[in-house]
Amino acid sequence: MQSFSVKCHRPGAAVLPATFFILSRGKNAGRPAYTPSRNCFALRCRADDLEPYYWLVFALWQTGAFAALLMGTAIPFLRLRDLRTCIATHQLRGASPERLCEQLAAVTALEAKLRAQLALLPELRRAILANAVSRLPDDSPPSIFSLINTTSNDKEEQDGRDTRPQQD
Repeated sequence: MQSFSVKCHRPGAAVLPATFFILSRGKNAGRPAYTPSRNCFALRCRADDLEPYYWLVFALWQTGAFAALLMGTAIPFLRLRDLRTCIATHQLRGASPERLCEQLAAVTALEAKLRAQLALLPELRRAILANAVSRLPDDSPPSIFSLINTTSNDKEEQDGRDTRPQQD
């Protein structure tokens, strides 16, 4: 990986190729993204080094390396020089950064697929329940309320009759 530059991103500024953005404020400070947002830094590098730098920053963010560098009490922020130093002093370990990038990209794609499937589960549950519950036809057996009313009427009729055995 060659040299890189990190600068404060101004909203509305032109985005050069081989650039990604790093959130600078809040509890997720240090999180990388390919789209700019408010309060972010822009990391520029060669096009070949974009993916390795992106995954390096992602790894630093996930492992909490930026959490120790946050300043401020109400809204924590990451200083530009601390970010530069942290990125410059770390590197991706392993035989091939390209292979690591491919593996992480595959995991990210799988995660997106699983999130889409999870979003469909409540709809599937509703469909199963809607299929299980159907309206009774008109010639259906009487409901419990109609059975209660008919049994109480039968008891009233029985009360009027003498049901004692007759003696001769």
